[in-house]
Amino acid sequence: GGPLANFLLAIVIFLSIYMFVGKDFTPALVDEVQKDSPAETAGLMKNDVILEIDNNKVESILDVSKYITMSTDDIIDFRVKRSYDELTLKIKPDMVLSEDNLGNKINKRIVGIKLGAYNNEINHVKLGPIKAIYHAANEVYYVSISSLKYIGAMIFGKADTSQLGG
Repeated sequence: GGPLANFLLAIVIFLSIYMFVGKDFTPALVDEVQKDSPAETAGLMKNDVILEIDNNKVESILDVSKYITMSTDDIIDFRVKRSYDELTLKIKPDMVLSEDNLGNKINKRIVGIKLGAYNNEINHVKLGPIKAIYHAANEVYYVSISSLKYIGAMIFGKADTSQLGG
């Protein structure tokens, strides 16, 4: 019952946030590609709209960082919209040693882009109960599956244990 209660509590927390504060649905527009970065090398360009990262649909700017960080592959697949075309680009992120909010040293994956809001419009929406439950359950599912994949990658030596802290 204890683990189930943790999942239900997480869903209730996300549900409350999405209903009373809202969820961000701002499309992820590439505002800048840093010179000599992995993104530039792969062909990512200014004004590309990021649609998917590693087959995960990007619903907002916030998803981009989450999906790059949680990826355990050496190469990250980006599906982008450029004008009227959709392209798939393969980007090999750089690993950069940095500090988290608690002062722990971590290896962070960097692709070398800065994002902006599509048409300079932030799309933050308060959701109704049904949509909020759907997105809350999806968020809890994604975090759970990603955590299990990351643990598996650590066991097989594909992920860095410096990400663990606490």
